[in-house]
Amino acid sequence: MQQHIIQQRLPDLANATESSSDGLSRDNSPVDHGGASQQKGKNDKSSGWMPESTLEPFFEVFTVNGSQISKCRYCGKRYPEGESTGNMAKHARNVHSGVYASTNEKVKKARSLDTFSNRRSLRLSQSIKNEYKLNPKMLRTAEIVTEGFLPFSFVQMSSWRRISEEYVSGSFIQSRTTLTKKLNLYASQMDESILLNLRDTHFVNLQLDIWTAPNGEAFLGAVISFAPNFMNATALDLADSSRVLLNDSGKPHNVHILDFISLKRKKHSGEILCDVLVDLMKKFNLMEKVATITMDNATNNGSLHSYLIHNKLNILKPSAHNPFGGTRYIRCASHVLNIQFQKILSQLKLNTVFYGAYGKILKLAKIMRFSTRINSTLKETGIPFIPLESPTRWMLSWRQIDVFIENFSAYGSWFAKLAESEKDIITSQLRDAFAFDRRDIDFLKYFIEVTRPLMEFTLALQDEDYSNLPNGLKFYYTLKHYYQKCTEALEGRNMKAKQTGIDFSFLNGQSTLQEADKSCILEAMSIAQNSFLGYLVLFERNPLYYLAVVLDPTAKVEGLHEVMHHEEAQRRYLQSENFIKTYFKQHDLEHQSRDTGNQTISEPTIRRKEKSFIDAHLSDFMDTDENCKGLDALPVAMEEWHQYVNEPRLVGGSRSAAIDWWFVRRAAYPRLFKLAMSLFYTKITTCDVERAFSLAGRVMRKDRTRLNSTNMRTLMVLRDRFTQFGFYKSAPMMPGQSEIDFEEDLEYLSASEFDIEDDLNRLLHDPQEESMIVESNVDGKFQLSDKTNSQDYMKAQENSSEDEETCVEKDLDGESSIADARISG
Repeated sequence: MQQHIIQQRLPDLANATESSSDGLSRDNSPVDHGGASQQKGKNDKSSGWMPESTLEPFFEVFTVNGSQISKCRYCGKRYPEGESTGNMAKHARNVHSGVYASTNEKVKKARSLDTFSNRRSLRLSQSIKNEYKLNPKMLRTAEIVTEGFLPFSFVQMSSWRRISEEYVSGSFIQSRTTLTKKLNLYASQMDESILLNLRDTHFVNLQLDIWTAPNGEAFLGAVISFAPNFMNATALDLADSSRVLLNDSGKPHNVHILDFISLKRKKHSGEILCDVLVDLMKKFNLMEKVATITMDNATNNGSLHSYLIHNKLNILKPSAHNPFGGTRYIRCASHVLNIQFQKILSQLKLNTVFYGAYGKILKLAKIMRFSTRINSTLKETGIPFIPLESPTRWMLSWRQIDVFIENFSAYGSWFAKLAESEKDIITSQLRDAFAFDRRDIDFLKYFIEVTRPLMEFTLALQDEDYSNLPNGLKFYYTLKHYYQKCTEALEGRNMKAKQTGIDFSFLNGQSTLQEADKSCILEAMSIAQNSFLGYLVLFERNPLYYLAVVLDPTAKVEGLHEVMHHEEAQRRYLQSENFIKTYFKQHDLEHQSRDTGNQTISEPTIRRKEKSFIDAHLSDFMDTDENCKGLDALPVAMEEWHQYVNEPRLVGGSRSAAIDWWFVRRAAYPRLFKLAMSLFYTKITTCDVERAFSLAGRVMRKDRTRLNSTNMRTLMVLRDRFTQFGFYKSAPMMPGQSEIDFEEDLEYLSASEFDIEDDLNRLLHDPQEESMIVESNVDGKFQLSDKTNSQDYMKAQENSSEDEETCVEKDLDGESSIADARISG
């Protein structure tokens, strides 16, 4: 859990005993009310009784007959040595409350500012430190509003004013106008903090995605991932561990929302998105630093990448672009999985057994949520609800079926009891929804088992420790092997159970499974495999995936041999070595230019005439010598690479251990160190952007009309800044994650979609109900689809991935689409 940088604990007031800072006037010092003659002893504080106490500014310590006595500076009340400091604290709080509050506030502020300056990895701008020093209560108000996405009018509530006046010394923000100004100010100051940290890194990774809000407004989400401080030689030299290369929580994960940009009515064409991205990169001084961009496979993303490379970066030739052979396009692995699963579902829905069974599950999921009586009775039993479907997250369909199969018997028992006590139309009609025969269950069980690896990968990619470039090789090659086994099972091969490695005996199916149903599912897997192979070719053309494995000291060259045959492993190693040669040459040229003071960017017309490898086709530049002609004449020292390759493999290490390995050896491998840090922090999914979209979706409901895009951007970005820089003591609460919030969401959905029970009665009473399934369109509204129109339905679902498939086909042909195509989904 992240620790709050502004700790609310009683400070060490040793620094507050001076008259200039403790707020106590010596003219108002308490009068000695008599008693024995007292003198301060030389060893007053030798026992450690009061010097360690936070109450020292309120009490003077004297020695009387060898024993210490504390006397209140304001009323003379005495406490002998050993007296509970709790009683002394009560005295200061209750008898001298005004002085106590004033003094305590100042020393807490001083302590908090000390915490600001003692950062672990990420540095804060001086402006935000100064702002907190001036008025910490205002910053507290901003934290509350951003964490809960509270309406700005929250600060004008009378209860909030009362809390501020009666329970807090100092004022929280109590004006909507002031709150808006302060939020914008804090957002600007935290952007300065991001810029401060980006200055000390290089070869950063961007994640991009587009999301459409319920009100129809589109947003471009941009997230940045980078290794902190690895370009800051001073910070590295002063650091006593590799923690300086981790985030403030000590984890190898440093991701920040860069911006949340409203596209308004702009078309989502590659050219327009490229212009928006370039403006963003300039704003955060990233033109020289972006080495990789992670996006999904939509056509306009390929067009965006093409425009960025050919119309911008190939002309400017920034320092991060050249060594990587062009800013690399990393295709979101989660999206690749989602497309495969969409192919599988689309094929299976043509099968009447699956179509009918899955349709009933969808219907049950809706009724469980939207019928008040059904919902309450099911909740009492503790049986899980079937998840609702998503129009774009096809893997959620797997989860729906899995939950149903796991709880099939429990659902049956629950419904049997419900049918005995409830005799209404819904209950009687629900009986048909539970009419599953043995064949239905066997079909669904086999489907779950065969596709379980896809779900396991989906969950793994959500893990911040897994979604990084060195794991890309394992992801693609494991899927390649998995699909090969599915093909063998389709051809009739029986899979033997294995004690080691991956056991594919689940592909055999149960003895009661009908052969036609088994073939149906495996044929759907074959269709998904054809789509996957297209992405695999694009993966194989990107040498960064293989190099990331070799530069991982826990994998090294052996990591290649573990997932592929010897001949291919040798070829991939040589591919990585060729990349290193080019990287070393570009790195050395860059440093030579700096050493001679020649850091200006040449005119574009001159640069176009140069025969540089980056003018060649980006996807193939490592496979031919033609691409490196401009650098072939330059000598390159490869000793650093060969020495690294000959290092022993780090056995059993984690990502943190791998980063620590590089930290210790950074002086021995200065060029490889920078590259390795970059690849460790390069993401293979856009899950971080999607999590931001999920959060935005909870907040930007249609009933929150006053939350405009500008305020939404400010809240989203500032909330993330506060989180990543440790302003919250623990992870901020997600809106809608509590049981109360769930009930509110349920009420909102019920009112907007199934407002009255008659809708369910009509739905269930329809004589064609068994041929109906409930779907969601791209706008998120539920609608009914007749089974007789299944071909039209399937065609509509296929169209949602048509752009992605077209993009893959064009990339495979070596072309780059610059079409004005809207993003799919």
